[in-house]
Amino acid sequence: MKIAEVVNDITENVVFDKYDLNIDYLSTAYGILIHYNEVTSLYMKKRNKDIISIKKDTKINMWKSFTHELGHMFLHYTNQRCSHPMFNEKQEAEAETFSLLMRMPERIIVDNKLWTVDQVIHYFKV
Repeated sequence: MKIAEVVNDITENVVFDKYDLNIDYLSTAYGILIHYNEVTSLYMKKRNKDIISIKKDTKINMWKSFTHELGHMFLHYTNQRCSHPMFNEKQEAEAETFSLLMRMPERIIVDNKLWTVDQVIHYFKV
């Protein structure tokens, strides 16, 4: 499945408007435990529970980190510590693509007729 299709499925079934695009709402919707820390952001599955650890930072940077790690959760099923570096780079690029699409979902752009860059910037406050 293409990354855009994964994001579109999420936004179609869980995200109804821009107000649902936040860490608290999405982590609750998907039963993800959130851990804030001073060091790094990462995704892990422990005892069959999804956990996203987010480095404390500005609200926008924590949102970016969360959506990046959410991308790993939805797209990848491997432990990067045991993978080839080039495979890890591929997964990082995919997670970053997911993050960008998740922060400004196509469905919300189309539903709200955000046809110019200025409209998208204003709507999503980016």
